[in-house]
Amino acid sequence: MIPAEPPTDTPTDTTPGLPPSAEPYPVADQWYAPPVPPSPSPVPAAAAEPWAPPALPPGGAPAPPASQPRRFGRGPLLASGAGLLAIGLGLGAFAANTVNHDSSSSGTGSSASSSGNKAALSVNTSTLSPSAQGNAVSVASALDRSVATIVVTTSVQNRFGAAATGTAEGSGFVISNSGSTSYLLTNNHVVANASSVEVILSSGRSLTGTVVGTDSIDDLAVVSVPDGNLQQVTFGRSADLQVGQSVVAIGSPLGNQNSVTSGVISALHRSITAGDQGSANTENLSDVLQTDAAINPGNSGGPLADLAGRVIGVNVATSSNGTNVSFAIPSDEAQQVAQDLIAHRTVDHPYLGVGFLTPLDAAENGQSFSGPGVLVTQVAPGTPAAAAGLQANDVITAVDGVTLDASQSLGGVIGKHKAGDTITLTVRRGSQTLTLHATLVQRPTATS
Repeated sequence: MIPAEPPTDTPTDTTPGLPPSAEPYPVADQWYAPPVPPSPSPVPAAAAEPWAPPALPPGGAPAPPASQPRRFGRGPLLASGAGLLAIGLGLGAFAANTVNHDSSSSGTGSSASSSGNKAALSVNTSTLSPSAQGNAVSVASALDRSVATIVVTTSVQNRFGAAATGTAEGSGFVISNSGSTSYLLTNNHVVANASSVEVILSSGRSLTGTVVGTDSIDDLAVVSVPDGNLQQVTFGRSADLQVGQSVVAIGSPLGNQNSVTSGVISALHRSITAGDQGSANTENLSDVLQTDAAINPGNSGGPLADLAGRVIGVNVATSSNGTNVSFAIPSDEAQQVAQDLIAHRTVDHPYLGVGFLTPLDAAENGQSFSGPGVLVTQVAPGTPAAAAGLQANDVITAVDGVTLDASQSLGGVIGKHKAGDTITLTVRRGSQTLTLHATLVQRPTATS
């Protein structure tokens, strides 16, 4: 039973003399808010900077809806991903609704302190028959010693400009051992602004953590601890997942260490926009898994596993208004980013340079079109999209022959490439069908 008092991941403001309303916004978790119809002040079709809500009326802010969640730690707010995919596609973070997610790092894989040795990540790609699958009990038993709670002390600036400190929690899991060091994977928003990191294992043992590297674009981070004998997880292939497949989430929701929930993969290739509640800073996650397994504040950074006990996702966000609508970063992407961060390499973020709307987002924005595909709303000058000849109002129906429908996102298809790759775009322009070619580049830091 969850106690009535604030959960353990609620930040504690230790700065003297601050009024109650001046609490900091430390990293704790991620929230998602589903799309809503356009407000009387419509969202622009595309923008080069994160969209901010219209100014409040003279009477002040309207009363919040009854379903508005309490802010746990960082208290992020999320929306569905209409707009400029900042992760490899867009000009900036734009969406029809606000979302919460911190974007304090450059997203290029900057590192803190650690050895530059590349540690091997184990990947089990074997196919198991249904009879060989386990259940939530066996998965929890297999992963228990690999999952840890991450407690960070944060240093932030409150709304009055004064420095403030706080504490927040998230989750992480051991992905590799190298010599006397073990590496844990977690979310960037869990360790962003951290002045210190403590890793608490399921046994209760506490280790001092060091942030090895962070990637704010993919919302991933690697933390090292001085023990090379921790049990590491085995990754599965997220590319092989199917809608309806059973999964198990493990983490420390509301400070309850190594809690287990179960559900199914609700959808693949979702696009969401993430950011801090009350902040204009947002990031876009262009290709995430959706699950109905319960994910709550404190679960961020924990593993989402299949019934064979293989990690197929990193828990990252949950709905603030819906029920059982949560999201995880696919394991195939997470593994590659983790390898790059451990080796102190720049994380590759392929970039096209278009703003776009899906059919659903376009309908909600008064710009309906007939799919499949995405409606191009903006083409940034000097980008691969501009060089390829893309124009506003084009409809990109396929990339490399992969149709962009409810089962495939533009960000997901682009994200499988690297900077320097040339992709083939099938484009509908009026009554014409065109074939265009674009050579992707590394995402400019100005759009991070």
